[in-house]
Amino acid sequence: MPNPIGRCVPAELTTIEPTSLSLGHHHGCVLGKEGRPFCWNENGNGDGGPRRPVPAVADVAALSTGQAETCALLKDATVTCWSAAFAIALTPPPLAPHQKGLANVTQLAMGELHGCALLTDKTVGCWGSSEDHPREPEQQWLPWVVDGVADASSIAVYESRACAVLHGGAVACWDIKSATPHVATVVAGLPPVARIALGGRHACAMLQNQQVTCWGANFDGQLADGTETDRASPQLTPDKRKFSWIAAASNHTVMVADGGSLECWGAYDRVRYQ
Repeated sequence: MPNPIGRCVPAELTTIEPTSLSLGHHHGCVLGKEGRPFCWNENGNGDGGPRRPVPAVADVAALSTGQAETCALLKDATVTCWSAAFAIALTPPPLAPHQKGLANVTQLAMGELHGCALLTDKTVGCWGSSEDHPREPEQQWLPWVVDGVADASSIAVYESRACAVLHGGAVACWDIKSATPHVATVVAGLPPVARIALGGRHACAMLQNQQVTCWGANFDGQLADGTETDRASPQLTPDKRKFSWIAAASNHTVMVADGGSLECWGAYDRVRYQ
C-alpha cells in the first residue's frame, strides 16, 4: 500500500531530543530541548536525509517552516529566518540565517513565498512576494502591516493565503496573490471561532463550541462532510460532533475528536483516507 505521506517516512532522531516538529514543502525541522533547530530535506531515499544544525541560531522558542524559508521565533521575541534549501548543505547556504526586523512577536506562520507574525499589540506583520505582486529583491523580505487585522489572537498561513482569528471569534483573511494583498476581509457566516486551518483551496474552523465548519474546494472530500461538493460558505460537519484540534494542508484535513481519536479527510499523493 502506498505511503500516505509520500516518500518521506518517519526516521528516528537518534541524536536529538526534540521538543517540537515543523514540516515544510520538501523539508522539515525539529527544535532540540536546548533551543537549537535541526533541519533536513527530502532526499528521495525515504529517510529524509541527515539532520543538520542551523548555524548561529539558538535560544529558539518555536519554529515554522514554509516552502521558501524556515523561521524561528526566538526567546527574545525576535525572528530569524533561513532558506529552506539550507538543509541540502549547499555552501554557502542560498539564504543564510538573518534577522527579519521584527520585535515583540508571539506567533509565526509560514506559507509558500511569504510569512506572517502575530505581534504583542495584536496586529499582524507579513513579508514576501508573489508573481502577481512582485517586490524588489531588497524589499520582498521586509515586513508590512496587514490592514483590517486588529486584536488578533492567532494566525494561520498556507501557500499564498493567510487568516487571523480575532478576539471575539471573527476571522479575517487575505491573499498575497490577490489585487489587495495587504488587506484582510472578514469571513461572513462564521460563528465565533477558536482555531483556523488552511489548505490549498479550502479552509476549516474549529468553533468556540468545538464544532467544525469548512468551506472551499471539496474534490477529494477534504471538507469532511461526506461529499465532494464545493462549499462557497462555511458549513458544519454533518454530525456536529466536537473536536479539540484541527489542521489542514493541500487537499486534506486532520481533526482530533473530543475523545482523542484522529480523523483524516481528503487525499494526499493520490492516496485517499477518511
